[in-house]
Amino acid sequence: MKNLAEDTLIKKSSRLKLFTGNNKYFQIFGMYPHPVLIINPADLSIKEVNKAASAFYGFDRNLFLKKNLYDIDPSLMGKSKSYISKLLKQKNFKSLHTIKDKSTHKVNISTGILNEKGRIYFSLFVTSDSNIGNELLKKSPGQQTEKGNKDSSIYKDDDSLITLSFALIESIRYPVLIRDGNKVFFNCNTEFERLLGYSKKFMVNKNIQELFDGEIAAQIEKLDKQSFVQKRLSFNEISLTKDDGVEKKYLVTSNPIYRDNNKLSFIISVFTDISGSAILQNCEKVFSEREKQLNDLKLRFLSTTSHEFRTPLTTILTSSELLLMIGRTLNEERYVEYIYQIQNAVNYMTSLLDDILTVNKTEVGKWKFSPSKIDLFDFLHKLVEEAKNNGTPNHNIIIDYKLKENNAIVDNKLLQHILSNLLSNAIKYSPNGGNIILKVKASKSDFDFTIVDNGIGISKKDQKNLFETFYRGHNTGKIEGTGMGLSIVKRCVESHGGKISFKSELNKGSTFTVSIPMMTII
Repeated sequence: MKNLAEDTLIKKSSRLKLFTGNNKYFQIFGMYPHPVLIINPADLSIKEVNKAASAFYGFDRNLFLKKNLYDIDPSLMGKSKSYISKLLKQKNFKSLHTIKDKSTHKVNISTGILNEKGRIYFSLFVTSDSNIGNELLKKSPGQQTEKGNKDSSIYKDDDSLITLSFALIESIRYPVLIRDGNKVFFNCNTEFERLLGYSKKFMVNKNIQELFDGEIAAQIEKLDKQSFVQKRLSFNEISLTKDDGVEKKYLVTSNPIYRDNNKLSFIISVFTDISGSAILQNCEKVFSEREKQLNDLKLRFLSTTSHEFRTPLTTILTSSELLLMIGRTLNEERYVEYIYQIQNAVNYMTSLLDDILTVNKTEVGKWKFSPSKIDLFDFLHKLVEEAKNNGTPNHNIIIDYKLKENNAIVDNKLLQHILSNLLSNAIKYSPNGGNIILKVKASKSDFDFTIVDNGIGISKKDQKNLFETFYRGHNTGKIEGTGMGLSIVKRCVESHGGKISFKSELNKGSTFTVSIPMMTII
């Protein structure tokens, strides 16, 4: 409910000047402990950010304001503005954001809508799904600059910002508590009122001991002290039992804000409900299952790699021993044949190691998404020519290209991994040869790549585990393979912001379809 002063401030508002005011509310949001982005829906430009956003994404404020939403969320490239607007109005969704070093991080997005004198803006509140992302947030700059001076140069007075600050507080879907320099209640949002079951009026001038039970209050005070020593945000988990007896776990993020005289001005604390996580609800069960999965993965890895390395190593050893013993007596044709066997074995091992490294890169989030403009038609023909070298004269690879344009913006390394693995599988699992078709077309805002073969197919039993690392179908027999190819394909597709699907029947072949977003250079 807005008071009279707020209504007056709304009338005085004439422009959007976020996080640039010297008033107390926007000092608070300037130091809000999680990334906040203000987006103009008209062109998806970034109108303002807070310090946590700069820390997480790696861009300073001036550079950030030259960017738009596409720059940090490449999966949106090629999507219509109406689609993106609809997505932002969903309030909560997950996405994959790119930071300055080109690495990608899974994030949770909570959105709010700001109305500044009839102009609508989206506020995006970002939390990271990864430990790496949280480490980036821990590096969020405090009030100190690199030279140790107070960073107050960007602050200017603007009373209209107070109104927007109320809107921002209310648009956060997480409970937010703000205490003043004396550590007593100053302000909060509706979510915090719901959390404690108290009204703002009741909580005025109350301290932590009066708002929370003794043990919880002690935990929050300990978190406060940690924040004061580090002069930056700190994290801690607490458990709260509601009136209905249900216990919930919250991740509390606290950040102290200081005035120029180094005096504590505010403490802003955000409570993120993490009790909905299956890991927390069924901790022992989940960790036990995860441990079993990891052990199974290790066993499959050791079994697969030891077998796959042993064969080429045996070939290298046998061929080299024969060359040493009788090499000088062999005719040139036989001599060259042994050399080729050694080279092929080395190439196979190199390819195997490359696959292992690729799996590792995608596993730890070190794969960089780097889209660029390429001649897609030429790219696909070169890819098919390379694939033919792995086939036999009985294999016939056909390109069905239905795009009007040859140029496209894609990550050619990711796309090469995706299509070369799928074509290789189509050839490998079609031992009797036959037609293999690569279809390329556009649908809505995606490029669709479909690979069709008439090979041995995949059983219903194997289909549910098909994309697991080192998993191989039971009908593959003596056909060489590590079980890494489709795992790599799926990870590369996801890194490109796309989707993969397939249809298959035993002895009737398989059809794999990869859809990746069309992109445009902004």
